[in-house]
Amino acid sequence: MKNLVIADLRHSIRIWAGSLLVLSVVQLCSMWVVGLMMVGITNSATDYASAAPGSLQDAAGTPLTPDDLALLSSGIVTATSFALTITLIVGGITVRNVVNAIVYQRRRVIALWQLAGMTERQTLRILRGQVALLSLLALVIAGVAATLSTEWNLSVLRDTDILFTPPMSTEGVYLGYPIGGVIGLAISVFAVRGVSKELRSISALEAMRSEGVREIPMTRRKWVGMLIWGAIAITLLVLASTMTRLDAALNLALYGGILAIVAVNIGGPLIMVGLVGAWTRSVPKHVSASWFLARQTLLAASARTVAAAGSISVAVFLFTGVFSMQTAIGGDTDINGFVLLVGFPLFISTSGSIVLVFMAGQQREREIHLAELAGATPAQQRRQALFEALIVVATGSGIGLGLSVAMIAVMQPAIILAVGHLSMNVSWGHFFGVTAALLVLNVAATLIPTVIAHAARERIAIAE
Repeated sequence: MKNLVIADLRHSIRIWAGSLLVLSVVQLCSMWVVGLMMVGITNSATDYASAAPGSLQDAAGTPLTPDDLALLSSGIVTATSFALTITLIVGGITVRNVVNAIVYQRRRVIALWQLAGMTERQTLRILRGQVALLSLLALVIAGVAATLSTEWNLSVLRDTDILFTPPMSTEGVYLGYPIGGVIGLAISVFAVRGVSKELRSISALEAMRSEGVREIPMTRRKWVGMLIWGAIAITLLVLASTMTRLDAALNLALYGGILAIVAVNIGGPLIMVGLVGAWTRSVPKHVSASWFLARQTLLAASARTVAAAGSISVAVFLFTGVFSMQTAIGGDTDINGFVLLVGFPLFISTSGSIVLVFMAGQQREREIHLAELAGATPAQQRRQALFEALIVVATGSGIGLGLSVAMIAVMQPAIILAVGHLSMNVSWGHFFGVTAALLVLNVAATLIPTVIAHAARERIAIAE
């Protein structure tokens, strides 16, 4: 069994390398957040009353009382607890999308195992072993990266003015790293637990007839999960609209938006694929053969579409939504506070959206060869890759923007009480900025495998 696990890892190196990168990012962000949280926890237990008079000062030299230091410590714990919650949710979504992509992009390999007599339990054991091996390797990579970046990590707290050097201690950050690593491993474990449902939906004969492209079904489990999380999200958003305190409305609205993203990702085969089919239908088929091929490929390869668009929607919502909230309440853009609260989960979702597209490159090579047999030229296929990236980014960005607007809308009663007037200001600059960056990265991740596949094809033809 061990030899089969390692041999399969070598065969699908592009898929597993991408998975390793995403798992490493998830665990690294978990370590960073928990490390900062432990700084607040360890300083909460410190007796500042025994400090020498005048020794408690902030970075600007302003005297601080022991009570001030206690409030700063509790502020660190509160901020990092919020950041950890968002990181766990976004990390769970991203890792689950990665695991689903692994299953659906390698369904022909799994079908061969099944036809050779391997049981579902044995197949699941192999997949779990592979993910466990990658998770342990990711833990080592993330541990080294977290240790080397400790000073940068602590600077996030210093820049938000809730951490001051002496007498506050920063040694607790190293205690948080192993705890964060265990949390990162737990995310991977829970993500793999749901794979058995996906494996049961794969027919070996159907997998052998197709070229690795398969529509994800809306199973009963997905319907239930989408409805439950959607109902919780709507409840939180409704509660946010009844709040008179701005901070309470802000927290409820942000959590409601995040859980709405969870519901959309669970119902991706219905919602995201449906959105792609709906808005791309506005372009007539005869306008561009490449557009038509891109549209049909994304509708068929829904595992790829849901994984990439889902991560993009999370990234756009976090970036646009948080800065839009600051704009709506008349505050200045606080980059440092943004990094502390949602910067880490944004890192996860952004890396996930790019890596998941690049992981599909192995499947794309088979699609390219089939398209060539059907008469598609290399130029048409490159344009198809560009259109696929455009469609996926437009869909994910639209979802993220829509939820950002909804989040600001439900906060209006509290905003009116705070600033005295209606304020629906959306931070369009941040929205277009993050969308443009994601588009460039997704175009590169889609186009590069296409170019590589064509180059390999030409080398084979010359050699023959």
